[in-house]
Amino acid sequence: MIYSLLRVEDGALARELYLRIAEGEADFAELAATYAKGPERSTRGVVGPVPLLQAHPSLAELLRTSRPGQLHPPLRIDRWWLVVRLETLRSASFDDEMQKRMARELFEEWVDQEVALQLRPGQGR
Repeated sequence: MIYSLLRVEDGALARELYLRIAEGEADFAELAATYAKGPERSTRGVVGPVPLLQAHPSLAELLRTSRPGQLHPPLRIDRWWLVVRLETLRSASFDDEMQKRMARELFEEWVDQEVALQLRPGQGR
């Protein structure tokens, strides 16, 4: 998924920025570059492509039920106020690339387990 994120500590500021974007008075990217307090500031608010599960659970649920282009009112997560817009959401697919990646991850996990087993005293084969 790819989404735009604007993270601030002030709820009133988040609401003002949301309204400016929603009413077409300001560009999300410009506001993010100016006001965002997280790493998204350097990407003009754009996050991704990233897996849906990489986001905070509350944010992931919001994005999972969103449609592309949908702008959400400020959402509070911990000490932050977030203004979020889903840009694109691509469903996972089990294609050749995904199959290779999963096989590689499973192989690396198996190798790690075997190495740990071999390094245990008295456990060598």
